[in-house]
Amino acid sequence: MKIDIVIGLGYGDEGKGRVVDHLSTSDSTVIRFNGGHQAGHTVHGEKHKHVFSSIGSGALKEADTYISRFCTFYPPGFMNELHALQTAGYDPAVYVDSEAMVTIPYDIEFNKMTEGNMGKRAHGSVGVGFGKTLERNEKHFKIFVRDLKYPNILREKLRIAEELYYPLLKVTDEEMEDFMSACAACVSNIYITDERKFFAGRTGHLIFEGAQGVMLDMDYGFFPHVTRSHTTSRNAVELISKYYPVEDVSMHYVTRAYTTRHGNGPFNYTPITLKNNELETNVPNEWQGSLRVGELSLPDLQYAVDCDRRHSSGISTCDNLYMTCLDQRTEDLIPSPLVISKYLNMDEVYASFSPGPDPIIKIKR
Repeated sequence: MKIDIVIGLGYGDEGKGRVVDHLSTSDSTVIRFNGGHQAGHTVHGEKHKHVFSSIGSGALKEADTYISRFCTFYPPGFMNELHALQTAGYDPAVYVDSEAMVTIPYDIEFNKMTEGNMGKRAHGSVGVGFGKTLERNEKHFKIFVRDLKYPNILREKLRIAEELYYPLLKVTDEEMEDFMSACAACVSNIYITDERKFFAGRTGHLIFEGAQGVMLDMDYGFFPHVTRSHTTSRNAVELISKYYPVEDVSMHYVTRAYTTRHGNGPFNYTPITLKNNELETNVPNEWQGSLRVGELSLPDLQYAVDCDRRHSSGISTCDNLYMTCLDQRTEDLIPSPLVISKYLNMDEVYASFSPGPDPIIKIKR
């Protein structure tokens, strides 16, 4: 059993999807272990580009996906993503834990309303209801993927959520019917499974794909400008330790050759000018604003690695550093990737010079 864990060291947007695609084969299963449908992991395949949200970033290599109970699941968004992949000639097998948390239209509308009303005090959001989904579940208004199989149960839970949790918020009947239709379509296009059953029959190569980055972790980031998620390897380690003897677990830490941040929150980094970034996926938008960029901070990278090693050090047999977007620097990166890798006490260092499909290369020491 070979196991890889991919973790971003910044505020998201580091290139985790690029690394997952690099590691994937048709024998791989990509496991989403935090975050959910708010992810935006861009992969440039040989013939196709796709921004992954719910589905694992190994799908262009024919890898399966498992969405764990730690994740959110938004049926309309999932079906749109699956349809886009199928139209391009891909048909990934997607397994979803029965207790993954379902995002409902009320979560999204409330997210947009509250974030929009906060102005400069906004915490930072992508406007798709991820945080509100987790908050609602924490307050016992739970809707799980299991419920998608039972339309009558689902409708009653939606009614209760509106009446007791979102009493001042209205969603149109048309929106709700579209949501219910997407739920029914999901039941026909995913494998709803239980965690123990899934892992009992899963062998081969597992890739745990993190969402966002350590600097946004709910425990380690700058509150309140954090996500309601453990963005370290914490959840992945919990799953691995529960179901597998630890034999060959490799950590893959990812950073761009510079620091980025979307949305509100501290960003005390020396500004820089980029080149060759016309293919940047993260364009300005209503909820996150513009992508801020600055020089790497080695102490901040070390902080993120230290936070993650709190969870991974007991199982990791190899720690690797991946540096992406090296082609976007206006000059050679100083210090070099090798120096940064040594500073962070990494075993190997890899570099990516474009969004792809150019190969990720190993830098020799």
